[in-house]
Amino acid sequence: IAFATDSSAFGNVLAFIIALVALVVILVFAPAIVQTQIASVKGQKVEFSEAFNKAKPFVLRFVGLGLLATLIVGIGLILFIVPGLLAFFFLSYAAYVLVDKNTGIVDALKASYELAKEYWKVTLGLFIVNAAVTAVGYFPLIGGIASFVLSIAYFCLGAMVYVAIAGKKTAVAEAEVVKKKK
Repeated sequence: IAFATDSSAFGNVLAFIIALVALVVILVFAPAIVQTQIASVKGQKVEFSEAFNKAKPFVLRFVGLGLLATLIVGIGLILFIVPGLLAFFFLSYAAYVLVDKNTGIVDALKASYELAKEYWKVTLGLFIVNAAVTAVGYFPLIGGIASFVLSIAYFCLGAMVYVAIAGKKTAVAEAEVVKKKK
């Protein structure tokens, strides 16, 4: 009996399994990473195991958020690219809102839209920095190393911007409540 082995089929199956494992790892760790970023920006000490435990309830919402945001951005990209880029721009804080404010998926998307709309200049600056960090990676020889180093420095920048603008928005809302009580 001879068994036919098709190495390309085996390679495809192996690649699929690796991609599936990577996706699961990302989905499990992403909320913990966002939790850690926000805590560190707020000056709180957090152990990774603590962040991981606090992030467990967010895993399914992260999956939903990722699917819905990808669908929205993807449809926007199909519609002449610019709508997709705008969707990506306005939904950039959704993961931070979801974890920080413990919201649902749609509320996180709405809050992200409002933050990006109100603080569009800061958000645009964040996107320019992101584009620059990404562009550095395309330079031959040193681009990959430089991009890696810059990415490490950039790691908490999104959380820093989110915490700063969300704090301003909260302070303004609280001031309006106090003003209405008088």
